Amino acid sequence: MSQEEKPARKRYDSHKALPRAKEQLKIYEEKLRQQAERIEELEKKNRRLEKENEKLKKELVAARNPPKWVKPDKDRKRKRAKLGPKKGHKPNLRKRPSAADRKVVLVPERCPEGHGELSFPSKSKWHSHFQIDLPEPGKAIITEFIVGSSYCKGCRRYHSGAHGRITHSLYGARFHAMVSYWKFEMGLTLGKIQRLLLDQYNLNVSTGQLSEILTRTAEKFSSSYDDLKTSLTDKSHLHADETGWRVDGENHWLWSFSSDDLSVFTIEESRGQKVVEDILGKSFAGVLTTDFYGGYNKIESEKQKCWAHLLRETHSLKGKYPKNLEILYFSSRLKSFFDRGKELRHDNANGVDIARRFSRLKTDTESFAFRKFRHSKLRVLARRILKYRSELYTFIEKNLEPTNNNAEREIRPAVLMRKTSYGNRSENGAHNQAILMSILQTSRKRGHNFVGFATHYLSAPH
Repeated sequence: MSQEEKPARKRYDSHKALPRAKEQLKIYEEKLRQQAERIEELEKKNRRLEKENEKLKKELVAARNPPKWVKPDKDRKRKRAKLGPKKGHKPNLRKRPSAADRKVVLVPERCPEGHGELSFPSKSKWHSHFQIDLPEPGKAIITEFIVGSSYCKGCRRYHSGAHGRITHSLYGARFHAMVSYWKFEMGLTLGKIQRLLLDQYNLNVSTGQLSEILTRTAEKFSSSYDDLKTSLTDKSHLHADETGWRVDGENHWLWSFSSDDLSVFTIEESRGQKVVEDILGKSFAGVLTTDFYGGYNKIESEKQKCWAHLLRETHSLKGKYPKNLEILYFSSRLKSFFDRGKELRHDNANGVDIARRFSRLKTDTESFAFRKFRHSKLRVLARRILKYRSELYTFIEKNLEPTNNNAEREIRPAVLMRKTSYGNRSENGAHNQAILMSILQTSRKRGHNFVGFATHYLSAPH
């Protein structure tokens, strides 16, 4: 190749390299664009994940926080309270048993530190220590009844010696009483009672048999239950309340009517006024303490409405709207009326003339309720106070409790049972529960041991 041809080839090669470089540049630009799109997608995903992370953190914090009904521990560093009675209070000493069923003498024979045998203790080096323990699970008592039947010439029939007793059942009177006590006083499910009988007494009893035992016990107490319902109308005051219940998956209501020495429960399909009329009649001579549910309104009776329900609602509003001055004012005024009422009740019970102050309290309450409130919830409460203003202060003259907390305490054991047993499987089961709960709580109020009382009652002929 001549010297003249070489520069021409070089020019030709550089001319070819330029398009290749442009193509390569386009490829790099495309890759950069794709990478930029990929980075943008990752950034969006990262922002989304950050938001989700913040949300999960908040949910975790909320889950770790105690429920709203738990009072916050504001002072974690406060000193631990001293043990024992408060200043000025008498100590509640642990009572020692009056007698021992057995005695065990304990004497150390050798030094625990390895110094050899020890001498016998002198007279001044003895003391007594009582310890209470439970006996080992026992074996069930099996009784054989030899039952005779005698002929009566008057009715021309044979009568069995077991007539009217519980002895016709495979299980005895105390067995029936204990199963009823475990179920409706202790709140055990039939499955737990079945396990208890197997573990403690080596008795394998099915849940169906346990259900029959409860039915049989309720039938025996049915007449006593009717007597309790009849005696309600003789009481000077009653507390009444109701709560939701389920019978065979259907909505029902558990009603409670109670006094200081009497409890009556009934489970009905209705929450209407007719249930109250069936139990108390259309008029009641005593004072009926209830919440503000309208089912009690048409019963002719002196009534006391529950102050706790009013105060709880204002307390709840303060929690929702802590900076609302109108709600704070309403709550403080309502609380002052309540405190004045309690003071008047105390003075009236001690023979102090309260007529003037009592009239002033009722006038102040009515004037307060007639005020125009901006908040809708306060307007509702004000209308309620006006509607029931004649039933808010009965407790002053009659020296009664101003709240319906007694009825709520009556019904609470059933509410706890509802959480584990979910109500009743049949109407018959609901009726049995109403009977046995009424007998159990009434016997407890009257200071009777239900198991002993029921054992004697079920063993006696009726």
